Amino acid sequence: MNEFLAKKTKGWYVFGASAVCALIALIAYVVRGGDIFTTVNPIAVTLAIVGIVLSALLMYKDIKPLEILPFVLFFAFLLIFGGSEIEFIGNVAYGTDGQAFDPAFVITALFSLAAVVCGMVASILEIEE
Repeated sequence: MNEFLAKKTKGWYVFGASAVCALIALIAYVVRGGDIFTTVNPIAVTLAIVGIVLSALLMYKDIKPLEILPFVLFFAFLLIFGGSEIEFIGNVAYGTDGQAFDPAFVITALFSLAAVVCGMVASILEIEE
């Protein structure tokens, strides 16, 4: 194990943080189950799962051109989540029907954004020496 970790750089740990953030966002998204306007989007769930699994595989075996894919998948998840929640966000912003941002919404938004940022940083940094 020490030999395996000896070849890893800061980028490898950022890549792992991206996958963990995406996993937290995915769990919060599924547990929340949507709101009065939306339900859980199976495409978003699939994108996040594929991104997390791909991140784990790329952390084990670094394949240079594929390092950007988890970032793209996490970004697509964030866009689907944001796009599906736009009416809810508008209602909260204008106070239309007394709704408020629930903790699962905030966790999903923040951790999916963190997954995107970490994924982009990790794809720029080297994962292995």
